[in-house]
Amino acid sequence: MHIAESCRRLKSALKNTQVYNLALERYKTLSIEDLNSRVVRDMAYNFNTSHFVVPALLESMFKYMTLQYNHITGDTVEKVLTCAYNLGYTPASLESLEYAAEIILRDFDQMSGLSVVQSCLALCYYKSIPDQLINLVFCTKFIQRIEEEIQICYSKATYPGLVLNRIMQLNRTVCLDFPEANVPWFQQNYVEAQLSKKSFKFSDFGTDIRLYLQGLLKDDKYFRCNHTTPYGYHIDFVIHFDKDKKPIPASPIEATMLDRITKVAILLLKLDSFCENDLSALRGPDSLKMKHLEMMGYKVLQINEHDWNSKHRMAPDAKANYLKCLLQIS
Repeated sequence: MHIAESCRRLKSALKNTQVYNLALERYKTLSIEDLNSRVVRDMAYNFNTSHFVVPALLESMFKYMTLQYNHITGDTVEKVLTCAYNLGYTPASLESLEYAAEIILRDFDQMSGLSVVQSCLALCYYKSIPDQLINLVFCTKFIQRIEEEIQICYSKATYPGLVLNRIMQLNRTVCLDFPEANVPWFQQNYVEAQLSKKSFKFSDFGTDIRLYLQGLLKDDKYFRCNHTTPYGYHIDFVIHFDKDKKPIPASPIEATMLDRITKVAILLLKLDSFCENDLSALRGPDSLKMKHLEMMGYKVLQINEHDWNSKHRMAPDAKANYLKCLLQIS
């Protein structure tokens, strides 16, 4: 079977739609009986890299994982979970996620720290992570294991940063979605260190939005750009409204429900926030961010780059009227 070879460079092949469609058709000919762990890993890699969502094929990977529970490895399961999470795909049966969690627990000591953390992050997204797995990850022994892996890893330019970022995301998700686990937030220093390394610059898309907000709100004090929330989420624009739905100066200090204001978060979604072949399918990390911001008291509004720059927004006043409607400004 040479499907893996024909699809290995799927991301670059997307520039050639015919090549991609040929590879996809070859995958579609597979039945559950034709799958093996190598093919499943390659499918997960290719879809995750290309950001293409094909529900029937993703579902077949989850079915294979359930049927081959005793033989499939935790590393392969992680590839499937990470792929599905990144594409925002939810399997038809929660039973497959229960099997996935059991496999991760079974192979916990044989998996890399990064694979464990990414598996847990995906299981959190599906609200399917068992308490036992949370306890195994958020303990001194596992943190020491991560530190040792970082010391001996080959890719010192990328692996440490990647695994530390995923640990931050997992810590944030457990704190927000599983407060009963009593896991403390211990990533604030990491978040602040990362912020200090970045120089912020708006894209043309963001600059355009900012100009229209200035025109609508009349004063820059009524909106805040490039805001970072507790737990390290980035928000492109924050606007505060009082109980009469009038904009008020946006404080850099995080407002709470006790302030009796409406906190509006405007998120600018670029094309890579959506699946490559379905611009209505928001990917998992962006969906999770939106849910978490709502939990933190924000009213979340999203502006899609492909919609903002579409032909029907080119008419005079179209963008200004769109923002007025979105913000409910008279």
